[in-house]
Amino acid sequence: MNTVKGCLDSNSLNYCWFCNVEDHSCHLKSKHLKYGGIYRQGSFPQKNPWTQNYKCQSNYSDSLLYDGSYTHWEKYWTRECHHHWFHRKKCHDVPHNRGIPRKQKINICLSEEGSLNGYYFNGMYSNKAINVMTGEHQCSSDFDDVLVYQFSDAAQHQIRICQKSYDTVRGAPEGSVKFGGIFNCQEKNWLTKTYDCGAGYMKHPLGTFQGWDWF
Repeated sequence: MNTVKGCLDSNSLNYCWFCNVEDHSCHLKSKHLKYGGIYRQGSFPQKNPWTQNYKCQSNYSDSLLYDGSYTHWEKYWTRECHHHWFHRKKCHDVPHNRGIPRKQKINICLSEEGSLNGYYFNGMYSNKAINVMTGEHQCSSDFDDVLVYQFSDAAQHQIRICQKSYDTVRGAPEGSVKFGGIFNCQEKNWLTKTYDCGAGYMKHPLGTFQGWDWF
């Protein structure tokens, strides 16, 4: 049986329903906020909500998560006319396809020790994988749903992360779990410096997109 550490107290806001080993994280504290947000540049720009620009906040390191592109193909039509005998003109619409490059550069803000100016984490999901924290393709109600990666112009072809800003009054919202990193087959997990999770964390496959496996 795999060992998955987490809070086993079902009355705790930090209860982990799929964990089987207690790690004393039932009272999530600010030091666990290793995740500081995502920002993207390129065809689908998105600022880091905490800094409101394309950089990380203080005490967080900037780590490249993805730098690549895909081609979006779209159909368009032109009107073509031809003169026939008896000088009559006949017109018709001609379909064409054109490729439009979509570039993305995605950075994630991380801290090994954690900090106050970060985000609570509630899992990730894609069109190919559910969020293990909710059992659905969505976040828990108290969390913001944020785009991480988009691999086509179709809205459903996305990877998304569930986050909530640190709250000094309310503390951790229900569904908060410790963040263990994001990685793919090209970029390592910054928190472990490997293509894997740290001890006590469960690897959650998000799918293969453009030949890249995401976890």
